[in-house]
Amino acid sequence: TEGSTSFTDSSTNAFTPTPTGAPVLSTAQAKFGATSLYTDGYFTGGENLVYSSNAAFGFGLADFTIEMWVRRTSNTTGVNNLLFLLGTLGAAASFSLFVTTAGTPGIRFGAAGAPASYSSINLDLNTWKHVAVVRSGATWSLYIDGVLGVSYTNTLDLGTTAPFAIGSASGNPCCITGHTDMLRVTKGVARYTATFTPATVAFEAVAQYVVGGVF
Repeated sequence: TEGSTSFTDSSTNAFTPTPTGAPVLSTAQAKFGATSLYTDGYFTGGENLVYSSNAAFGFGLADFTIEMWVRRTSNTTGVNNLLFLLGTLGAAASFSLFVTTAGTPGIRFGAAGAPASYSSINLDLNTWKHVAVVRSGATWSLYIDGVLGVSYTNTLDLGTTAPFAIGSASGNPCCITGHTDMLRVTKGVARYTATFTPATVAFEAVAQYVVGGVF
């Protein structure tokens, strides 16, 4: 419902996040279903959902995919925003997805002050965009609507346990102004390694089984 602060993890982990500020479910926009997560940006103090450190987010050197639908409603002035953070901001075993004040996304690794390069594709305002960060070996790819925006080569070891924050880092006010929907974290699988068509229906909240090495 509008204004709800009950955020459901439909995976078998059933994690409960700790909110910072006042992130809410909003009926104003939704990619699928009736609601999406709404955060209202830097100048109101910042808002996020933080999942405590857990082995589920300990990716080590393994493949993974983090994807979501994002709809930004305004640009901030003079400060970049975060869409999500794995690990502790600035720590060596961490990475985050940044968005510049102009809406250009990029991946920040470890203690680096900013991404080494940014996507050639922007996150346009008032438009739902599918965003996917995929690691396959030492190759990290950032896809926007199924198209490769930028890739990196990095052998970063993300460790055996980590926290995960949606919206911004814990205690950091740099979240986007806008909506996030259908965020999915897949550990151990690089779902996308070439141009693809994003899902046109909501992800199913059901267990997946491996058949012949394929999910």
